[in-house]
Parts: sequence; structure tokens; C-alpha cells
Amino acid sequence: MDSQPGKQAGFSLIELMVTMVIFIMLTLAAVSLGSSWLVSSDLQKSESVLKMAHSKAKALAIRNANGTAAGLQITGQKVFICAGNVGGGNCTANTATWSASFAKNTEISISDSESNDITTIQLDRTGLAVRALNYTITKKGDHVNGKLV
Repeated sequence: MDSQPGKQAGFSLIELMVTMVIFIMLTLAAVSLGSSWLVSSDLQKSESVLKMAHSKAKALAIRNANGTAAGLQITGQKVFICAGNVGGGNCTANTATWSASFAKNTEISISDSESNDITTIQLDRTGLAVRALNYTITKKGDHVNGKLV
């Protein structure tokens, strides 16, 4: 861009187009990284809610040493903890001693050696489940696996 008398100064169309293309590419990269970060954050939140619920149910089971001590019930995006037998969907928002919500649009899958898709975990008075439990938390193709002990 020469600044000679009588000649206009400014950016050429090519320079503006190259700048716009670079700006758009950087914006697309930032959006992609941002959505990936949000999915990862939601997976971590749901995993911590599940582990906290399991720990609270264990503590309640140990304190409630009468027969079937305590358990947790997963219903959709919520988890409830109740004293006593939680089989048959007995543990609801009205009867729960504690409840929490998983991150939105995450899928929680719990399984043991005999069955998949467990929604009720019953703990005995020592705070232990009958069998070892594995979990998978999924959102938008990403997943986290672990064990509840």
C-alpha cells in the first residue's frame, strides 16, 4: 500500500478475504475444542455424583444395621438413596434421604457379572453390594468406565 498523492490507501479485497478465512478457521477450532471440553466436564460431573451416591449409600447402610440396610435407585437423570430395601422402585424423591442429578443428557449404565443395566443397588449392613459393579457413563460418543467398590 503506497501512500502516493492521489492514490487511495486501504486493504485489498484479497487481504480481507485471507483475514476472514483465518478468523473463521480459528473460530471453528475454538468451538470444537469448547464442546469437547463441555462433554468431558459433564462426564466427570456424572461420575462424581455416582461415586458420591455410592459412598453415601454405604455410610447409610453401615449406620442402618437392620437386615437390608440401604441402597440407591437410579431413575433417569436422578439418583436416590434410601434406608432399607430399595427393590421394586421403593426409593423415590418422597422416601429418599439424599438425591442428586447427573449431568444433562448423560447415560448411566451399571452392570455386574450376571446382568446389565442395573438401576437399583442394594447394600448389606456392611456397606457392600452382592456382586462387584461396573459402570459406564456416556455422552455424545465419549465414555468413562469404572468400578463401584
